[in-house]
Amino acid sequence: MRQQQDLQILRVENHKLHTEKETALEELRAKRQVENDAVHMELNRLCHELEMEKQKNQELSISLSETRAELSQSLQQGKRQSEIIGSLEYQFAELNAQKQCLLDNANQSKIAYEAASSELRAQVANLSNDLMRVTNELNSTEQKVYDLTCQLESTTKSLNNNSDLNGEPIIINIKSDEVCINKQDENEELHGKIEDLLNRLSEVETNFNVVEKERVTYYDLYQAAVNEINYYKSTLIQTEDVLAKLEESAKQTESKWRQLLSESEFEQIRLREQLLESQSMLKDITGKLNKTNEVRILKPSIAEKKQKKSKTDSLYTNPVTESNKEQTLENIASTKASI
Repeated sequence: MRQQQDLQILRVENHKLHTEKETALEELRAKRQVENDAVHMELNRLCHELEMEKQKNQELSISLSETRAELSQSLQQGKRQSEIIGSLEYQFAELNAQKQCLLDNANQSKIAYEAASSELRAQVANLSNDLMRVTNELNSTEQKVYDLTCQLESTTKSLNNNSDLNGEPIIINIKSDEVCINKQDENEELHGKIEDLLNRLSEVETNFNVVEKERVTYYDLYQAAVNEINYYKSTLIQTEDVLAKLEESAKQTESKWRQLLSESEFEQIRLREQLLESQSMLKDITGKLNKTNEVRILKPSIAEKKQKKSKTDSLYTNPVTESNKEQTLENIASTKASI
C-alpha cells in the first residue's frame, strides 16, 4: 500500500514535471523562433545596409578619385598660371626698362631742343636788332643822300643860271661831288652790311627750320613713346586684373576641392566605422544563430528523454523493487537537471 502511494505520487510528480517540461520547451521553441526570425530580419537588414554602405563607399571612392584628379588638374593649371604670371612680369619689367630708356632719350632731346631753340632765338633777336639798326642807318643815309641830291640839284641849277664862273662855285661843285661819292660809298657799304645781315638771318632761319623739324620729329617720337607706354600700362592693368581673377578663381577651386576631399575622407572614415559596427553586429547575430542551432540539436536529446520517460511509466505500472524505484528517481532527477 505504501509503495502504491509512493508510485502514485511519483506518477503525479512525473506527469507534472513532464507537463512543465513540455510547456517550457514550447515556450523556449516559440521564444527561439521569434528570436531567430528577429535575428534573420536584423541580419537581412544589416546585410542590406552593408551592401548600401559598400555601394556608397564605392561611389565615394570614385568621387574621391575624380576629386583628386580634378584637384591635381587644378593645381597644374594654377602652376601654369603662375608660370604665365612670372613670364608676364618679366616682359613687363623689360617694357618698363624700355619705357624708362625712351623717357630718358625724350627728356634729353627735349633739353637739347630747348637749349638750341633758346640759342637760335637769341641769335634771331640779335640779328633783328642789328637789322633794325642798319635799316635805320640806311634810312638816315638815304635821307642824307636825298638831301644832298636836292642840294646838288639846287646848286647845279644855280651854276647853270650864273654866267660868271669863279673859283667858289667850282669848289662847291667839287665838294658836292666828293660828298656824293662818299655818300654813295657809305650807301654801298650799308647795302653790303644789309645783304650780309640778310644772309646771316636766312642762315639762322634755315637752322631754325632744321631744328624745328628735328623738334617735331623728336616730339612725334616722344608722343609715340608716351602712347606706347600708356598702351602698355593699360594692357598691364588689364592683364593684372585678369591674372588676379584667375588666381582668385584657382584659390577658390582649390579650396573647394580640398574641402570636398576632406569631406570624402571623413565620409570614408565614418563608413569604415559603420562597416566595423555592422561586422560586429553580424558577428553577434552569427553567435545567436549558432545558439539557435544548438537548441535545434538539443531536440533529439529531448525525444530520447521522452522515450526514457515512457519506459519509466511502464516500470511504474508493474510491481517494482526498491532498486528500480531508486533508478527511476535518478532518471527524474537527471531530467530536471537537463531542463
